[in-house]
Amino acid sequence: MTDTPQDTSTRPSLPAWAPGLLRLLALAALTVLGLQLLRLLFPLVGWFLRDTEKLATLDLVPYGVAPFALAVLAPLVSRLAGVRWAVIGTTGATVLLRLGAQFVNDPSTLLWIAIAGVATFLWALPPIYTVMRGRFAHGLALGLVADTAIRGVAWTLDLVWIDGTTALLTVLALGIVAAAGTWFGMPHEVVADGPRAGIAVPLLALGPLLFLELLILQNQGWLATQTGWAWDVTFLVLGAGNLGLLVGVSLGRTLPGQGGTGLIGGVLVLLLTAATGVTGVLYAILFLAGMLGSGMVLGALTAPAAPEDRTAGTLAHGLALAVGWLLLFVLAFSYYGSYDIALPLAQDILLIVAGVLITIFGLGASATARPQGTAHWSAVGIGALLMAVPILWFGTDPVDDLAPAEATGYPVTVASYNLHSGFSTAGVQDLEALAAAIEETGADVLGLQEVSRGWLLDGNTDLLGWLRRRLGFQHMRFHATTPDPVWGNAILSRFPIEDAEARTLPQLDSLLRRGVLEADIDLGDGGVVHLMVTHLHHTGDNLEQIHDEQIATILEAWEQESRTVLVGDFNAQPDAPQMQALYDAGFVDVWDEAGSGPGLTANAAAPDVRIDYVFHSPDLRATAAQVIESQASDHFAVVATLDTVR
Repeated sequence: MTDTPQDTSTRPSLPAWAPGLLRLLALAALTVLGLQLLRLLFPLVGWFLRDTEKLATLDLVPYGVAPFALAVLAPLVSRLAGVRWAVIGTTGATVLLRLGAQFVNDPSTLLWIAIAGVATFLWALPPIYTVMRGRFAHGLALGLVADTAIRGVAWTLDLVWIDGTTALLTVLALGIVAAAGTWFGMPHEVVADGPRAGIAVPLLALGPLLFLELLILQNQGWLATQTGWAWDVTFLVLGAGNLGLLVGVSLGRTLPGQGGTGLIGGVLVLLLTAATGVTGVLYAILFLAGMLGSGMVLGALTAPAAPEDRTAGTLAHGLALAVGWLLLFVLAFSYYGSYDIALPLAQDILLIVAGVLITIFGLGASATARPQGTAHWSAVGIGALLMAVPILWFGTDPVDDLAPAEATGYPVTVASYNLHSGFSTAGVQDLEALAAAIEETGADVLGLQEVSRGWLLDGNTDLLGWLRRRLGFQHMRFHATTPDPVWGNAILSRFPIEDAEARTLPQLDSLLRRGVLEADIDLGDGGVVHLMVTHLHHTGDNLEQIHDEQIATILEAWEQESRTVLVGDFNAQPDAPQMQALYDAGFVDVWDEAGSGPGLTANAAAPDVRIDYVFHSPDLRATAAQVIESQASDHFAVVATLDTVR
């Protein structure tokens, strides 16, 4: 017995295999558009509403939860419109909303588009599951693969933040595939049935599974920082993992129940979530196993139900999927909300919680006797072709082809810039404006703060990897200050970086961990600069005490090393008591030597404080200092030219 509803009036103009392939491609394209809308929603809630509009963390909940809560209406949409028209209508609405986002720059309008678009995407999935249970898991997985391939070509930057014809045509092409595939591939008549409630419950795992896919499994920045490997190499691993995802789906569908694929796959995912302290080759192995496991779970969850386990309507699986999406929101909100609100579970525990939920629901899927489904190995072939595009693109990495920077020793131009995770004062991600501000500094060495290498809250953009390629910096170092490996401080340099190390700063009762990254940079001609990059805590009644301990740790790390440049966002003005320890230790503020005017650096929308600095040890001197005014971040960059003391 097939597990896909039969078309009672097959279109004679299409070969017998065509409708199924069209539905597969339509779901894959729709998934890409839905993921783009999800990655639009989270940053707008986290940055536009919180930082630009100044909403309190708990006040963000209604905006973030709205589309996930509306997902419970999916069965009603299917009941009122009928399954066929529910699929066509929700797919068409998602396509139009995503296309609309490509033409909108206003963040408040983008927010409502994202809320509506995520809701219609989530409404589309239950009736689509009714229509194409046999290809549903393959379609979702292929969408994840296609999404990563597109982001690979764009250096992880989402198309919604990219102006120009290429991005627009790509979104338009995805919309055409989703809409045309749905229209021409849909049966004229669909029997609205699905698994009964007990069989549908494991579908809740799709929410936590998508959470981990967005957070870790499709996150190149996360993989790069955990392995320490180059961009090209990590994308090869990511490509192999995505093929494993598709293979896992086929295994999960063809070996349901009796093969225990849901349980085995869940355990593999759980092992990955518990491996936050693992690095290098071992992490890559666990990553590949986790990708395979996620596919096995996805396949097992959607494996065909026996005839006696089916029921009329879409209510059971529609509600199961809706609750799963709510779990996704709860996990994501808790994960990032923990930086503002003390929660009983730490971030790394939340990852394990997601893995445990997936394992439990995977076990539930495996515990039910199900007929063997179809593997659809063609999806693996399509996925391999999709991943080949960015892999070939990376073969001509422009940074790798650059000639080494001319190393002539001192003087050297150094800049400090708080990137605000790539979000402007308006609350949108504008990396071109950020790159332009950095270019204006003319710096050869950059100390960067608030660098995101793939936070979902920041749209999963690998900010450091993108800037390195866009600006042509050949050398970089990164230190994650948060429990996850993708947010912290970084160094970009045109000269070789040697002997880099980092340490965590005292946290006391603050919720956001801080650190200091230091490295020796070879300027050539015997010149070396010891660069230290830091970002001190930003708020609290005991801020001065926290700063005292953090600065003491920085001075301890310095060890009076010669030719040192200390840069960063200190979240304190020059005359703050805690800053005196730096002056007493011998550090010189470049603005006192070579700056002109007040040198205000924050908030960029209406600057009224100077909290970003370039300091140097007494054996150096500043010959020029400047603030670069730009709205690309909520801070201005500070740049100085430094020479040795003659």
